[in-house]
Amino acid sequence: MSNNNENDQQNFTKGVEVYRRVNRLKMKITGAEIGPAGQVDANAIAEADEKIKALCRDCPDLLKKCLDQITQDWKKMQKIENGDERKKLVDSIFIAAHEIKDVGSMCGFELLAHFAESLRDYIILTDLSHKAHTVIIQAHVDAMNITLKEKIMAGSSIKAEELKHLVHKAIYKYS
Repeated sequence: MSNNNENDQQNFTKGVEVYRRVNRLKMKITGAEIGPAGQVDANAIAEADEKIKALCRDCPDLLKKCLDQITQDWKKMQKIENGDERKKLVDSIFIAAHEIKDVGSMCGFELLAHFAESLRDYIILTDLSHKAHTVIIQAHVDAMNITLKEKIMAGSSIKAEELKHLVHKAIYKYS
């Protein structure tokens, strides 16, 4: 019976070629070519840290730019019923919200990242065709604008809790 299994295995693998792909990006990032396998080069880490620090220095400006884009696209979108232009605006809002979530959470703007993630997820889950959806989107946009304008960083202050409550109330009431 074991002879049959060996024949089956040989027939099964006959004609199969195995390719070993080199992940050049992984090698570049981890420095695997110059260091031991699985160990990240200390210079690469220091360089990445510097890039993150530079990004975080410019973070408020970048977040404001993304939030302005969301606000502008949202105003345009409210005037358009359906069609390709509306779809482009939804995609633009989605991308900007995703950017705010990523950059905001990396640079300490947790509350803004929270609202951006909520907006992004809401846009994914709905077609935004009902009038009630506009209230939910507007609540997110208003909360993000207030959060950035008043520099509310963490989500545990009284203002942060109020903003979270208002957005949650809009979602609950108009969903």
